Amino acid sequence: MAEKRKRKKVVSKEANELRQELLTEIGALRGLFREIVERYQTNVEADLVSCINVLSIMNEQNGDDSELDEQVLKLLLQAIRKLKLKPKKGRFKDIRKIDDVTMLLYAKLVEQE
Repeated sequence: MAEKRKRKKVVSKEANELRQELLTEIGALRGLFREIVERYQTNVEADLVSCINVLSIMNEQNGDDSELDEQVLKLLLQAIRKLKLKPKKGRFKDIRKIDDVTMLLYAKLVEQE
């Protein structure tokens, strides 16, 4: 039987430079991605904290006429409870769902105040 010999590919200097540039760019992209995700997380959490603060103030006022009506409160509770999230999968669509609900909460609680 004839033995097949593995041929080494000769890699050009240019290919090595391109590969190194690609490594650098991927590393930079990874850093930007982390920065963007951290900033986005901070923004969403700030909106949620604002909603919590508004509800806490309403609770302290006990039954003020300016409070949200029960229908709005039920709608907001339902929006949160119907979320089907799978955090272990790390899906972007889960982030979109959280963002949508956060925007709804913020619009009804903070912007209406």
